[in-house]
Amino acid sequence: MKKRIKILLVILIPIVLITGGLLMKLGTPLDHFLTHDYTVVTKQDQIDYLKKHEQEMTDAMLDKKVKSVQWQWETLEVGTIGNGTPQGGGTMLTIHGKFNDIEDSDFVIGFELKNTKSYPNMGHMLLMQPLRVLKNGGWEIVYDEEGDRKNREREDLYNQQVEFLKSHEEEMTNYIKSQNPKIKSVQYHWDSLRFSGSSVQYGEPYAILFGNVDGNEETTFMLEFKSGENNFPHIETMFLNRKILIKKGDEWVNYE
Repeated sequence: MKKRIKILLVILIPIVLITGGLLMKLGTPLDHFLTHDYTVVTKQDQIDYLKKHEQEMTDAMLDKKVKSVQWQWETLEVGTIGNGTPQGGGTMLTIHGKFNDIEDSDFVIGFELKNTKSYPNMGHMLLMQPLRVLKNGGWEIVYDEEGDRKNREREDLYNQQVEFLKSHEEEMTNYIKSQNPKIKSVQYHWDSLRFSGSSVQYGEPYAILFGNVDGNEETTFMLEFKSGENNFPHIETMFLNRKILIKKGDEWVNYE
């Protein structure tokens, strides 16, 4: 019996060592789970996510002139929208595409993100640069009547959303003043109104608006709202996403 155990051990030990060596070399799903940092959304993570929604993205671009779309996945970028404030105007994911299998064609779409760790909302896809084709050393925009109509509708809707907020300016101002009794007046940057897909506060679509206080352009705040049908903000849900700040030298500090 002891001799048989010794023989089995002699056979099994090399097998275990060889198998272990192969697993260390090849890796396992558990290795990936233990080593992958799931708190960071990488460029490849974003690409993989968009590829899962490729058909939705393509369908949104198809019209009388666009019959097919070729997404340029490697062009994906995530960056901050500049608006002159320390926090910027938000985080934007952009990606280029070609259309109708034309090599010298290009367009850019974008998605506003809550932050660099969030994923795009397919219902909030924006055309950042129009369809265009390279001709004679320059880019020629491909006009589309249906696309122009949709752009006009989006612009009209945006203006209605801004006017809606303006009609509630007094409520918004009273709220901001209630957060800091020192504030005497509030100035809004109406053209900074932006919409995005998912808020940490609400977990659903939201709107943001920037502004200054007391006529001082060295101050800034960001007001956030839950948004409903057609992205119209719900006034009763407004809150200051960050504290009101003022620029002191090269730093931004709390406005107190």
